[in-house]
Amino acid sequence: YSDLRKKMEKLDCEKKFSGLRFELNDTIYHITGFAKCPKGPIVCYFRINLLFVVNDSLVIEFRKKKKPIKYLKKELNEIISKEYNFQYNKNKLNPAIIYFYVEDKYPILTTKRALKEIAKQFGEINSKNGPDYFEYHILFEPYDFTKIVIPPPSDPNEVDN
Repeated sequence: YSDLRKKMEKLDCEKKFSGLRFELNDTIYHITGFAKCPKGPIVCYFRINLLFVVNDSLVIEFRKKKKPIKYLKKELNEIISKEYNFQYNKNKLNPAIIYFYVEDKYPILTTKRALKEIAKQFGEINSKNGPDYFEYHILFEPYDFTKIVIPPPSDPNEVDN
């Protein structure tokens, strides 16, 4: 995974996109993804649907619980059920950013299975509702984003002010 991500970072530094083609269970998948250029600017994403995939699990409930990647279908249906996840005055969802990380101790098959499930579930939704109904972007991360600890305020009373 880390070798793949580093190659994708290099392409991002060259202002190029990464197209991935892989085979799993006699099916060929084509997806795009990106890994941020380490020398690039810090990016902030507003008005998007955030998803976190770590290894072969979907991390939900504010990064507290992990569910098998197969749970993605249920999570996407939950997003679709809330009108505030849609673009203003359109029948189109705000795009999803999927923070994607796989530890190097896992075989490449783990990465393929997770990517397959992402492509499958978004593909099913978009085939029913239109190709641009729920756009998504996979951000290949160099670390487990869900384990970043937010430090407490230095003054406990600061939160109340």
